[in-house]
Amino acid sequence: MIVDDEASSIQVVSGLLDWASLGIEQVFTAQSVRQAKEYILQNPIDILLCDIEMPQESGLDLLEWVNREKKDISCIYMTSFAEFSYAQRAVKLGSLAYLLKPVDAGELRRELTAAIEKRHEMQRMRSAERSLQDAQGEICSKFWQNLFYEDIPSERTAIARQIENLRLPLDMDWLYCPVLLVIRDWGQGDREGEQHRVSRYGARNVAMELLDNTARSASRWYTILPFGNNAQLALCGGEDGAALKRCCTAFAQSYLKEEQTWLTIRTVCYVGRPMPIERTAEEIELLLRTDNNWLQNQGLVIPSEMGQSVRTETDIFNKFERWTDVLEEGRFAQVRQEIVQYLRDQEGNAWFTRWRFRYFLSSYAAMLSRFAEGHQFPLRQLLEDPEVAACFEHSDQGLDTMRAWVERSLGEIERRLGQRSGDPVTATKAYIDAHLAEEVSLNEIADNVHLNLDYLNRIFKRETGDSVRGYMVTRRMTRAKELLMNTRMPIADVAYQVGYNNYISFNRNFKKAFGVSPQSFRQGGDSGARG
Repeated sequence: MIVDDEASSIQVVSGLLDWASLGIEQVFTAQSVRQAKEYILQNPIDILLCDIEMPQESGLDLLEWVNREKKDISCIYMTSFAEFSYAQRAVKLGSLAYLLKPVDAGELRRELTAAIEKRHEMQRMRSAERSLQDAQGEICSKFWQNLFYEDIPSERTAIARQIENLRLPLDMDWLYCPVLLVIRDWGQGDREGEQHRVSRYGARNVAMELLDNTARSASRWYTILPFGNNAQLALCGGEDGAALKRCCTAFAQSYLKEEQTWLTIRTVCYVGRPMPIERTAEEIELLLRTDNNWLQNQGLVIPSEMGQSVRTETDIFNKFERWTDVLEEGRFAQVRQEIVQYLRDQEGNAWFTRWRFRYFLSSYAAMLSRFAEGHQFPLRQLLEDPEVAACFEHSDQGLDTMRAWVERSLGEIERRLGQRSGDPVTATKAYIDAHLAEEVSLNEIADNVHLNLDYLNRIFKRETGDSVRGYMVTRRMTRAKELLMNTRMPIADVAYQVGYNNYISFNRNFKKAFGVSPQSFRQGGDSGARG
């Protein structure tokens, strides 16, 4: 943008150069500082060619405003006054050049070329800095992931060695406070659709901005880490545990407030206790365990401040036995009223955990299924109604959505299928074994047992010594070995039968598992492997 109070000067400078040959796409003009500011606020200006002496405000005042507003704009001054005080202030403000009028075209081209090259160099440096920050962020994320999965022992010496080797900006003497943000309600639509990918991106951006605002004063280090498909983890580190807890609570409260304004999702924010680094994974696991038990749809949860569990006096199984009998008598309104009241009574009852809630869902589905089978009632067809299907889909999100499903399903004689309870590790093994021939994602496996993928991996590895992915690969390779030994099925078909459409990937995993390729194994090239 050319800024000069004299229209003739603007016209002369505008005609001096072929701007496009310099890579300049557009040239703006302004005849006052006020007009220049308006253009700058509305357009991506990169370079100013600016007069100094102008009415009301000078070109020096304009550059001072640009710096104050933190605009990334380079400035070259053009003036008729060769005064040292002007040049001195221009240099202090960061101008790139100081040209005397009338401006020489060759000199102007050289200064503009230098300014453009300097901007390109700064962009390259910023890009390199961002790449370095991204790389450091990935390393840091991997460190916390390994610490949580217990790939790094929760022992101070081992952790200190990892921090030193990876050059992480962490301190063994700090406390670390975690905040787990779990998206509980996605709103309407497919949870894996484009709308929810945008929602996840928006949630992460909001969280990063708010954490930067709230954690800066109380913590020495902070970050946001992705945590499974529907959660993110904020971590703050510093010396003052009470200050960390306050800033993390303020962050969670700010996030929930912003979410109501800008996002369509609803999140539960779990604020943990400040812990030494070797106990941070233990505290994160507590937050995940609380999430698996918590039945509210949204809000702020501080597990350390939750009340003691209150055990109910009534057994869920006996409740459903009686409700089944009442339902067989055709008293739908009574069953509906009693179940809805029972669910209301469980609000705030810590005994009624998410696992008991899932047992309740399963029992309710079984009751409707038995009723439908005995009365030859086509319940499945009712789910073709979009409103009924939507109510069914969201019934597992909390007590209020389950109450809505009970009222809707009993009112229209519907049933809820597919809810499960029981041991998640055993259920995961069974699910993997039943789907060896399919391309099943890890998120699908975690969804089957209603657990966060990171938490499922942690408890699965603790019990089996292997990750969910590792167990799935082992089971597939064992099945492939059996097929190679006991059938004449082509090797490509064997790969397909154990979930591999890519033969190269199958061959690599088989050789890693047994030390020989599938062809060599079938030909008996390694007796040890066949044994």
